[in-house]
Amino acid sequence: MSAKNPGSNCSFHERTNTHIMTTVTKKFHTAMLCRWIILSSIILITTPLSILHAATYTVISSANWSAFPTTPTTSDNIVVRNGATLTINVSDAVCASIQLGVDGMGAGFAGTGTLLFGAIGQLTVSGTVTIGAPTDNNRSGTITMTAGGSLICDELVLSAGGNSVTNSITQGMGSSISVTGSSTLNQPTQNTTTYSWNVNEGTATIGGLLTFAGVDPTTSRIMQINITTGTLNANGGISFDVVGNAFTKRIEFSGIGGTLNVGGAGMINSDNAAFAASISTVNYNAAGAQTVAAFAYHNITLSGSGDKTFATGTTLDGTLSMQGTAALVGTAPSFMGAASVLEYAGSALQFTTDLDFPSTNGPASLTINNMNGVELHDARSISGTLSLTQGNLTTTTVKLLTLGSAAAVVGGSKDSFIDGPIAKTGNSLFLFPTGNLGIYAPIGISPPGVATDVFQAEYVRATPTDRLDIVTGNGIDHISNLEYWNLNRTTGTSSVTVGLSWRASSDVTDPSSLVVARYNNDEWENEGQSANTGTAALGGLTSNLVSNFSPFTLASTLGGASNPLPVELLSFTAEKKSKGVLLEWKTATETNNAFFQIERSLDGKVFNAISKVEGVGNSDITQSYRFLDENPRTGINYYRLKQVDFDGTFEYHPIVSVDIDPVKEVALQLFPNPAIDKVNVFLPSTVEGEADIRIYNAMGQLVRTTTIDLVQGNNSTEFDIRELPKGRYTMVVNYGGQRLTQAPLIIQQ
Repeated sequence: MSAKNPGSNCSFHERTNTHIMTTVTKKFHTAMLCRWIILSSIILITTPLSILHAATYTVISSANWSAFPTTPTTSDNIVVRNGATLTINVSDAVCASIQLGVDGMGAGFAGTGTLLFGAIGQLTVSGTVTIGAPTDNNRSGTITMTAGGSLICDELVLSAGGNSVTNSITQGMGSSISVTGSSTLNQPTQNTTTYSWNVNEGTATIGGLLTFAGVDPTTSRIMQINITTGTLNANGGISFDVVGNAFTKRIEFSGIGGTLNVGGAGMINSDNAAFAASISTVNYNAAGAQTVAAFAYHNITLSGSGDKTFATGTTLDGTLSMQGTAALVGTAPSFMGAASVLEYAGSALQFTTDLDFPSTNGPASLTINNMNGVELHDARSISGTLSLTQGNLTTTTVKLLTLGSAAAVVGGSKDSFIDGPIAKTGNSLFLFPTGNLGIYAPIGISPPGVATDVFQAEYVRATPTDRLDIVTGNGIDHISNLEYWNLNRTTGTSSVTVGLSWRASSDVTDPSSLVVARYNNDEWENEGQSANTGTAALGGLTSNLVSNFSPFTLASTLGGASNPLPVELLSFTAEKKSKGVLLEWKTATETNNAFFQIERSLDGKVFNAISKVEGVGNSDITQSYRFLDENPRTGINYYRLKQVDFDGTFEYHPIVSVDIDPVKEVALQLFPNPAIDKVNVFLPSTVEGEADIRIYNAMGQLVRTTTIDLVQGNNSTEFDIRELPKGRYTMVVNYGGQRLTQAPLIIQQ
């Protein structure tokens, strides 16, 4: 059927397709070419053909994405009019933009434009998703993802709209929204109105800045984000407009386990916002400086790196977790209640501070979960639980950790212990989780008589003082020569029994003949054995009641091969030489000694193995060992010995150090150069001692070497090169394990 449009020069052609009930109307105009398509009075498509066939699909009732007569592309725009619903029922839907709710449609088009996702629905929008008409009344927009689904877009905006507008996003379990750019939540323009992004149990990720926009102080005009057990990733940070009432801009957690990850600069202008924590975690995770909102949190995690600045008024009643290399600066938060915890879980050695571990309003409990270790900066006490998960907490008598009367310890192993002293208040049975040099060696006490009594314990992996001075006739043949515990009663008068532990490295062979020995500042006394459990490889020993306290160790009532208590190191030294650092050590006795592993460190904390020296196995005479480190590093080099038995058990010996000053490079002169059979070496020097002269070929292979005794001033020597073939070489002079100088050498035959 042909027709003429009244009042115009445009002609129309109308055709009906009986299969999909589609009425197609084509309009031709001399100035502009466009196409209109109406699908069963549900979808209106307008396509200006002059712009590469980009179309605007307008949904005017309810329809599935799969019902479009032609599938929208990344160049096409979607409009869902008020009162209409577009359901995403496919997994590959794409478009350029989406507008939910439209301005200028007249009174008959009031209501909400809805984007509904099915469980498999996935929509990718290359541009902006706009929820709600920008200005008109009664023109709301909503996204519903309660059944799941996925939305990916470049930008997402909740419009301010007019009166009677309630823009919202509602997610459910399994739903996902990913915004690669920014997202803006505009404040409603009508009183008693709330615009909500309900993440609920879903996941939402915003790559750019999340902005709460609005300056009206009216408290009933609210924009908020709600999270139950889901996750919101605000990777670009969150900003709250400077003007307005804090109640109008809200982030609320209403479930157990919700998470907010904040990147960018953190939360900006948070004094203009409200926050409800419930049982949630907020993670400030940027690789750089961030502002931490002064809210009342449950859990706060500081991760990534850089300074995380706290303001006055920040509180938490859950866990503050220090992760990555992030640092807390600004004002110390207040830990609220008995459930508050401070956790160190960094990626490098961490040091506590007055800000993350305050002495006032500090945490009830402490967790160590850093394989690189944590060092306590000052004396602190906790009333809750000390959890030792991974890594050691290093303390001193000044920087002492004290556990209150109700405090408990969870964990404690060779992978996590207290390296240094720890104190306990109270009248309960207690096992101190002590260790040293990679060895976990707890010590226990029976319940003291008074709740205010305080005991302090420390394990030391070293030879006890005056180990050969034993009270005559007390039944002890010998004591351990490798370990002891300092146990002191610092408050009170209670007597207790003392429990010591041993492990394979203690070299116990006959547990039944072990007793507890105590040093009385002159000799070692026998404190007896009231209980003994375990095997030679692992066990524990309890003394009789003890009323005086000082160093304690394991002792054997049998001599000979029983409980040798094992390799006894007489000395271990490190000395700087011209060729490097010379390490020398001597042992008085050895039992099952397989080898010594030499380890080096530049910070005294993290050691790396650099060599191995075989032991003699078993010996009761002095044995001497030496090793030359030819490649020490500039600065302080720390060395330690790891003595390893044939069964794989090991122990560490005390650390020694050498300071290596950088050698000033000097000019090396060679003549003649090119040379034929001999080359003269001229070398000014600021150091004295033996130096190596080495020649490398063009392949980097060492082909000749000799030494020269350097004096301060000018040095010269002659080098025979007749056996070297024609070619290019490099002469290198090394001193003290460092490269002093080098020069090219050409040999001609």
